Amino acid sequence: MIFEKSRYEHRPLEQFRDAEGNVHRGIRPPSYYPTLFAAKRYIVQEGDHLDEIALEAYRDERMWWIIAAANPELLYPGDLPVGMVLRIPDAASVR
Repeated sequence: MIFEKSRYEHRPLEQFRDAEGNVHRGIRPPSYYPTLFAAKRYIVQEGDHLDEIALEAYRDERMWWIIAAANPELLYPGDLPVGMVLRIPDAASVR
């Protein structure tokens, strides 16, 4: 669900498949962060979630979308494959 007045309100919905093969509808976040900002690398571990990674990186779990935007190959943010290398934009550049 995309909320009215959201920055994503007018983006088209796409279908994504998670690791179990379930189909979800959502939007692909913009992918401009990887080219604009310095980024650290993070290797996904079993049980990781973007909000928890954002809390560690930015001290704010609500900034998970920045990590999602910096990793456009991550088709469904709720499905983090173990071993995937994520780009984590530098905190100073996203504040």
